Amino acid sequence: MESIRVDRRGTLSGHPREGILSPIMWYTTTLVCEFRNDPTTGLVGYRPNLFFAFHEIHGSSHPIAFAEDWACFSDKDGVGHAHVRNLKDGREADMLLDTFHGTMFGTFVAPSLSLFVLSDEYGGIRIFDIDKLVLRREQDVQLYCQVPADGPGDPSAWATVDIPDSQYMTALCLSPDGRSLIMLLHHKKDKYSELRMALLPAFPTIHRRRPQQSLPAWTIFQTARSGDILRHCNSLHVLSTNASGDVTFLLGQLESTFWIEVTCKTCHHDRPAVPDLPVPSWLVVDDNRLQEMTRSDVTDTIRARPAAGGVIRKARLARSSLALDEVPADWLDANAVMLLKDEFYSRTTQLAPLVGPATDLILACGVSRPMMFLGGHSDGYHSFWLSATRTPKGHRYFAYAVAEDPEDDEAPSMFRYSDVKAAHALELVSRGLGKSRFKPLHPDAPYIASALEEDITLMTNTRAPAAVRRAAALRLS
Repeated sequence: MESIRVDRRGTLSGHPREGILSPIMWYTTTLVCEFRNDPTTGLVGYRPNLFFAFHEIHGSSHPIAFAEDWACFSDKDGVGHAHVRNLKDGREADMLLDTFHGTMFGTFVAPSLSLFVLSDEYGGIRIFDIDKLVLRREQDVQLYCQVPADGPGDPSAWATVDIPDSQYMTALCLSPDGRSLIMLLHHKKDKYSELRMALLPAFPTIHRRRPQQSLPAWTIFQTARSGDILRHCNSLHVLSTNASGDVTFLLGQLESTFWIEVTCKTCHHDRPAVPDLPVPSWLVVDDNRLQEMTRSDVTDTIRARPAAGGVIRKARLARSSLALDEVPADWLDANAVMLLKDEFYSRTTQLAPLVGPATDLILACGVSRPMMFLGGHSDGYHSFWLSATRTPKGHRYFAYAVAEDPEDDEAPSMFRYSDVKAAHALELVSRGLGKSRFKPLHPDAPYIASALEEDITLMTNTRAPAAVRRAAALRLS
């Protein structure tokens, strides 16, 4: 699914929602969109090179699915409140989902228009009455699909594709015939990227509860260690194929000008070596461009990309309205809060999977709402961070514990939340230390953000060799 935005001048930009493979909405003539700088949402009529109509949708924001006259929104009146709305006559229905801090994804399925919804706040899929769904788990990717013979209902399990622990993934797509899954993977330590393909089992004809294992994936090509130009690419599409089996891929970075086409020719599986993708000679960054990219407004724009964690939004909540009783007083001391606030909201240069408390909550724990930092504490073994966000029911309190030495701890972090009071969230996170986590850290997102921050640091370091800085600038587009 795509979230399409339009600015006041009518410029369109799209951000594919992770996890759902469906037709791209750029080619439709009607879009549900929202403005970049305010929560205004509207229905847009659009033809190529012509922005001709805009009808404001009051109250509803953050569209996640759209079909015919119906749209699903994750927010209402500025807070998390999932609902469905008829855009023609204004009819509305609450979805009664307790999704107050996570990001939602969804799609309507024709012809029944059943609405399939998932969120990084809970496990599983909710159905209201996917074509194809891709769910990223800790060590694999699982594919689900709607079996036509079964009609509307639970999506059928289809296939599982393993992802090595040594790699993280930034993009994927299905081949045009639906028989293969193509993935853009990056090595965590060796700093190079691979485009890999896994052959999928046959499309199910009846409903399955368990997915079938795909054949082992093989590498189509990889980047050279000295020129990993695909490190931050997070969009992958098959542009074309021909009778001889040649395939052209489009790879790029969302919200950037970095887009390249790569044409691959057929070969035997027993080829002697995996081909390296060269850095095109025309793809260069000169000194003037490098100087431009080191400006703070440019680096802030890169950090504002969703892949980097996006803009870290701070909530303003009246402390008198917050349930802070039973939290130790020294955690909430005004002087201590002032000292710790910058650290809570900052992005660190430490290696993933931990990249800063607020950024961790956004990327790894699914907190997509503005947060207000409440207080913190360190006992020498763990650092504790308390924060809150507003919900339709009042406030949701987050407790986040981070191991001081993540390498010596099987669970480097622990996340809990409570809709009752901050002390309850703190009790839950303290009780869970040393046990299994409430939910695992996202297997890819922290590594993606860490790689971006690492290159921003390299690019802006005036003491680093010019060639190193140019390479970082090139990767960042």
